[in-house]
Amino acid sequence: MKYKLSLKDYKKLWLLMTPEEIVQEFGIYSQTPRQIRNYYSDYGVSKVKQARKELTEKIEGKFPWEPSTMELLEQTLQELKAQAIDGVWKDIKEFV
Repeated sequence: MKYKLSLKDYKKLWLLMTPEEIVQEFGIYSQTPRQIRNYYSDYGVSKVKQARKELTEKIEGKFPWEPSTMELLEQTLQELKAQAIDGVWKDIKEFV
C-alpha cells in the first residue's frame, strides 16, 4: 500500500503551491492537477494564483507600495512553502 496525499496535505499546500507544482514535487504520491483543483473547488477555496493575486492586491491597498513589503511577503510564503513540503515528505516517509 502506498501513501497518497490526503485532503489535509492539500490544505496545507494551498496558496503555497499550484496543483501542477504539487504533482511535480510529490509525483506518484499526489493526484492529478485536475483532481487537486476539484478538491479545492469542492471546499470553496479559490484558485491558488487568483488567491495570491487577491492577497497581493489587499496588501498593496493597505500599505503604500514598498518593494520591501512585497519582498517580505514573498519571502514569508517561500519559507512557509518549504516548511509545508518538509512536513508532507515527513508524513510520506513515516508511512512508507
